[in-house]
Amino acid sequence: MRIAIGVLVATTASVHADWALNDAKDWVSLSAHARIVGGVTSGDFEELAAHAHDPNQDVVLQGLEVGANLRLNDHIQGFATVNVFQNFEDELDAEWEEGFLKLVELPGGFELRGGRYLNRFGGQNSKHLHSWDFVDANLVTANFLGDEGLVTEGGEVTWIWDGPVTSAFSLAFGSALEHDHHGEHEEEEHEDEEEEDDHDHDHGHGGAEDAFFSDELLTGRWLVRWDQNDFHRHEWGLNFGLGENGYGRDTTLYSGDYYYTYRSNGLEPGGKFLRVGGELYYREVEWHDEDEGIDGSGEHWGAVVSATYGFAEDWETSLRYGWIQGESSGPEPDEVIFEVEERHRVSAALTKRFRIAEEQSAFARVQANFDDLPEGNEQSVFLQIGFDWGGPEIR
Repeated sequence: MRIAIGVLVATTASVHADWALNDAKDWVSLSAHARIVGGVTSGDFEELAAHAHDPNQDVVLQGLEVGANLRLNDHIQGFATVNVFQNFEDELDAEWEEGFLKLVELPGGFELRGGRYLNRFGGQNSKHLHSWDFVDANLVTANFLGDEGLVTEGGEVTWIWDGPVTSAFSLAFGSALEHDHHGEHEEEEHEDEEEEDDHDHDHGHGGAEDAFFSDELLTGRWLVRWDQNDFHRHEWGLNFGLGENGYGRDTTLYSGDYYYTYRSNGLEPGGKFLRVGGELYYREVEWHDEDEGIDGSGEHWGAVVSATYGFAEDWETSLRYGWIQGESSGPEPDEVIFEVEERHRVSAALTKRFRIAEEQSAFARVQANFDDLPEGNEQSVFLQIGFDWGGPEIR
């Protein structure tokens, strides 16, 4: 990460040494976002949670995000944010989610970004908790990119072509950031359980976690945006990722996404709106069995479709369906190395927003989840309360 930031600083000095700085009072702007969730479920919160910031108990501080935007001039920008939350051990935890410098509007339509950042991959990964349309993350985001999504420490170059159709191609290289919110005590218990079950190689959830990127990786996203007119927008995305996984082998990941947005007021604020779309994921995982010295591979699919309809001023209703294909792979039918459970989830949400001031707002969201798992069906209901303060963030 230090190397990536150093490259950006050096590039800044060499491209245009005479770039005028903004007034010092405009260099930094702050933002804050809070999310609290209460819920009930027929199952177990921790087992149903696919993402690290999904609700994990009946009442939880889902996130308190504090961010700082840096705007030195029209070309030099930056962003950093810290998230405070309750982890699976019911303890307050904190993490530095992003911290990067960015050069924009460079010759030829290029942008450079370096540091720690959420990869531009699919429709949700680059969005923080406060930008989610639902209480919890999409199943594909957590199951294919990791329980925190995909975070990289490295560098990224983006080429943007503006015209009747806007096209942006981003290429990022670095090291995937690994997370752990389960605490040392749980790690010790998990190690003991693995030792007891080592004879049958039943890695279960651990096997799925080893499939995630865990070291150097390369990712790319091609985004195409077509504003048909002031009222209709179409967005297509193609994504790929290639890197080392927890087995010390390679994981290859591809996905595609499409989203359509209609706004009754066009470019003017307010009015009814409809946002609908979906994403399709495919992953191939190379695994290694250390005990037997055997290599193999497994592959699986996932998809999500969603729709959000703003039917009245500050009122929204949302529907979502997510699916993860089951996969078991190992040297023998009873020796599983890489395993993912088949899963279906239907979510329905209703959101009411409250405008407090120009850069202050709040909302209340009710959501119901219906999870179809191999061991049975579970139902959950959540009430999420949120508060947002601050302007647009550097992305």
